Amino acid sequence: MTDDRNAEPAEIDGADVQALVENLLEPATMQAIFEESAATLGQTLTSDSLLETVAKAVAVTEDVWRDVEVDQPAYACRKGCSWCCHQTVMVTAPEVLAAAAYLRETRTPAELDTLKRHLEERSEEIAGRSTGERFAAGLACGLLEDGACSIHPARPFMCRGGFSEDAGFCEDLYNDYRGVIEAVHTGKREETFLLAPKMIFNSAQVGLATALRERGKRCEGLELTAALRIALDDPDIAKTWLADEAVLDAARLHRRGSDYVTSAETAS
Repeated sequence: MTDDRNAEPAEIDGADVQALVENLLEPATMQAIFEESAATLGQTLTSDSLLETVAKAVAVTEDVWRDVEVDQPAYACRKGCSWCCHQTVMVTAPEVLAAAAYLRETRTPAELDTLKRHLEERSEEIAGRSTGERFAAGLACGLLEDGACSIHPARPFMCRGGFSEDAGFCEDLYNDYRGVIEAVHTGKREETFLLAPKMIFNSAQVGLATALRERGKRCEGLELTAALRIALDDPDIAKTWLADEAVLDAARLHRRGSDYVTSAETAS
């Protein structure tokens, strides 16, 4: 069997630039991550090649962000500011598998057991809830510990792209989600989120997922806490997912109006 790591990857189909921009996607970054991921995956998908692909995609995207960061508005995000860590975090399976691998490398068995119990409880609490409903109930990401992300080096693309010029806006959004969203829609308030990093990291997520879809994997949107709850129950989760991606289906996000939620029926 030959190795196709040096093969020329195709371009992402249907790249309507206007549609991409409207969906906060940046074509050049998306194509670059798609090509990098397709090359790194190789001809045969393995646990190692999958984790290597995620690591390279993250590294390339962080380089892109560093190149443009100096020209962006100053942001207020600091360790301990965790208003955004209560929203629904959409991830893909590769990001979950990389986060699970990081936790297995950095936690003791006892610490992992404690975390798994917490993730199970939190998954049940957030099941069927939108971001606004999570805010109202004060339900943080299952990985938030002492006001900080406990997997910061392995955090997903969506978290990497979240920057705000004003922490007060984020706090207001947490305390009055519907009111602030309505104020933004009517022009009474402006969002303070930085657009550039959001587009860069969203695009990287789509580029990575597209490379895997080209290899026959669905790579659908999952909820971070719920997906990690499943992943940490299986020491060989990457191998299991490659054999049957349905293993993470209970964490799939479903559209409910303009929101995304996990199914209340599949939370446990």
